[in-house]
Amino acid sequence: MTKLLFFEKKRRSLIRLGIEAGQVYAWSRTQKGGWAVAQSPILITTITLERLKKRGYVSMSKIVFTGTVLCMKRSV
Repeated sequence: MTKLLFFEKKRRSLIRLGIEAGQVYAWSRTQKGGWAVAQSPILITTITLERLKKRGYVSMSKIVFTGTVLCMKRSV
């Protein structure tokens, strides 16, 4: 039962990211591990640079080339 819930969560997440219905079913049923999914078209097409910028992420190349140093708060 838990495996079905896991697939359903993946399916809902892919739909929310705007993937077509046929691809959503196929990609949500994959049993690949995290590294394999990260190297596959699943993440390449769903998590785009525009989406990351919209969420406030800064490009590493932008940090390196401009010399900007970002300080992150550490919660202890």
